[in-house]
Amino acid sequence: MKKVIIIAMLLSLICVCGLSAGVCLADETSTYYYVDKDKELTMYSSAQRSSGIFMQIPSTYAFKYVKEENSEFIEIEYNGCKGYVLINDLKAICTQVNTKWGNNPYAYSFDTTDFNAFAVDNVTTYRYENNVWTEDSPTPSSYMTVKAVYGYYKDSDQQIYFLVDCHINIATGMDLTKCYIKANDFTSSAANIDNIPDSAGYVLQTTPDKPTVPSGEINSGDNNPPSADVNGSDPQTPKNSLDRYILIAVIAVLCVVIIILIFVPSKKRQQ
Repeated sequence: MKKVIIIAMLLSLICVCGLSAGVCLADETSTYYYVDKDKELTMYSSAQRSSGIFMQIPSTYAFKYVKEENSEFIEIEYNGCKGYVLINDLKAICTQVNTKWGNNPYAYSFDTTDFNAFAVDNVTTYRYENNVWTEDSPTPSSYMTVKAVYGYYKDSDQQIYFLVDCHINIATGMDLTKCYIKANDFTSSAANIDNIPDSAGYVLQTTPDKPTVPSGEINSGDNNPPSADVNGSDPQTPKNSLDRYILIAVIAVLCVVIIILIFVPSKKRQQ
């Protein structure tokens, strides 16, 4: 019976160690690329050209490499959105990020308050699927509230559309999921891609003398100039660290129990 218990404990220990390795490597194995200076990367909504363009990632901004989807496309994540980019584009106009500096150093943070002032009385929302624009019915601008701004799309005529989540404040309270609104329909100067600065992460990555204190993660929500260390260390998130401590404690307990079972002799059965 004692041998059965020890074997069961050893199997449990092996499983916990495997889970621990997965948690420890979860963040460390992520790969990020930024778009080269004066370039622009096109995201597609699925892993085929006919699916339509999702949005563009601007010069100097970065995305997370998720996986290779097929021989032509890879899946990526940028600014909270998942999409697909051409492998050839990745190789031609993107550079791997050396480190993840500070709070969101590579993804532009669009202030939604800047996108709730409209230059038109009625706002038309658009959807772009299968290379075709679908135009929705105009909505009074006073009824619309922009909840999130993900990025922009630039068509062949250089017309700019911002990809947003917005709420229509009517009786039904309908939410629009990721629609496009023309840049000209906003009054804010933020609705102009020419005003997007070089990412703070790119500036640091291309600066010889870097600060010495690391902090934060990529794609976490603002574009404040981050800190970095010279060696490019990547601090773990608090949740990831807590998971590690819990797993270490479980492993330690299992090890102690196994040692006790192995070295403490079993009581002899009474005759």
